[in-house]
Amino acid sequence: MDYCNVVKSSRQKVAGKVGYLFIINALLNISWIFAFHYERFILSLFIIMALLCVTFIIYKRLDDPSLSRLWQIPFSVYLPWVSIATLLNIGIVLKTFNVPFYVNYEMQWTTGLLIVLTLSAIWFSIKMNDLIYPLVFIWAFIGVAVKRAGEYPSITLTAWVMAGVLVIYVVYMMIKKKAVRVV
Repeated sequence: MDYCNVVKSSRQKVAGKVGYLFIINALLNISWIFAFHYERFILSLFIIMALLCVTFIIYKRLDDPSLSRLWQIPFSVYLPWVSIATLLNIGIVLKTFNVPFYVNYEMQWTTGLLIVLTLSAIWFSIKMNDLIYPLVFIWAFIGVAVKRAGEYPSITLTAWVMAGVLVIYVVYMMIKKKAVRVV
């Protein structure tokens, strides 16, 4: 069997597993962008929650030992971004509607959320044997730290510390060569 037939067979298998879901995912993503852009935050929240579910289903369907890991890598990057955006969208809805338990303690919620996201990134990485997943959180946390520098010291510090924790985790897992796949 030549290389072209192997690639074609692999593409057909992936298309069979996620073809229609990928189209649904794209339509949900487009819908979310419009809803969010036009500040229809409740609608955007429902759309992004559906997007998160569909993205996770695609991710799980591509977690197949008969497929190359390369098929799953884009979703190892996309899934954490959608996860982070979903939580951000929840925060925006709570702030938009002036929900007291959120707006009165926004800094504490954000700090706590950074910690919970760090723990969930490590848990997911171990559970799904995926070392790419936490890298997106490192990137996002550095972005938070840079954007909030000087404005919210506790959020900035927490974001840097949590990014550091994830860097240490990733490096540790790479050195120990646990059964965590990078590719």
